[in-house]
Amino acid sequence: MRNVHGPFRDRRVVAMARTMKKIVIVRTALVGAALLGSVLAGLGPAEAGGRILCTGFTQCTDRGWSDAGYRAAQPRAHWNMTPGRNCTNYVAYRLTSNGRRTARPPHTNAAHTWGSAARASGVPVTDRPQVGSIAWWESDVYPARKKGHVAYVEQVRADGSILVSEDNMNQAFSWRRVVRGKGWPSGFLHFPTSDGSPSGKVTSVAADGGRLDLWTAASDPDAFGRPVRY
Repeated sequence: MRNVHGPFRDRRVVAMARTMKKIVIVRTALVGAALLGSVLAGLGPAEAGGRILCTGFTQCTDRGWSDAGYRAAQPRAHWNMTPGRNCTNYVAYRLTSNGRRTARPPHTNAAHTWGSAARASGVPVTDRPQVGSIAWWESDVYPARKKGHVAYVEQVRADGSILVSEDNMNQAFSWRRVVRGKGWPSGFLHFPTSDGSPSGKVTSVAADGGRLDLWTAASDPDAFGRPVRY
C-alpha cells in the first residue's frame, strides 16, 4: 500500500507547494502595487508633471538655474498682471525684458486665456517648443488647474524634453524638466520680438486755420494691447 499511495502523496505535496508559491507571488505583487500606489499618491502635481530641478530663488541660483532678475522684479506688475507669486506675471516679465519687448495681446488674462488670445492676435501657437517660446497649459490640463499655467522655455533637449522656468506652479519660482506624455503643454506660444517702441498709425488729419491736428493710435508693448491715443 505504501508503494501504491506514495506517489499520490508526493503529487499532493507538489500541488500544495505550487499553490503556496502562487499565494506568495500574488501577495508580493499586491504589496508591491500598494507601495507603488503610496509613492504615486505622495507625488504632488509638479513632481508627476515633470522633474523639478530647483525650487525657490535661492536654491535655483545656488544650483546655477537663473531667475533672469525676477527676484527683484516680482513686486512690479508686468503686462498689468498680478505681481508676486504669479506664473503670468513672470512670463510677461520675460517677454518684456532683456531686449524682448512685445505687445500684450488683448484678452490675455489668466493663464488659460493665453493660447486663444495669442491666436486671435496672430501669434503662432504650435506643438513645437523653441527656446524663448511660452509653454501653455489650458484649464485643467494636467498638472495645471482651473486657471491653467504658463512657463518660459529655457532649453529644448535632444531627447525631446524641455526645461522651463516658471513661477507659482509649486508655490514658488522653479525650474522643471518636462517630457512628452502626461503633463506636456497644450501648446507653445511664439511671440515676436521688438525693440519696445510703440507701434501705430495716423488715424486722422484735420486743418484748422493755420493749425494741423493729427490723431494717432499706438500700442504700448507693456500695456493691454488696446490702442492708446496720443
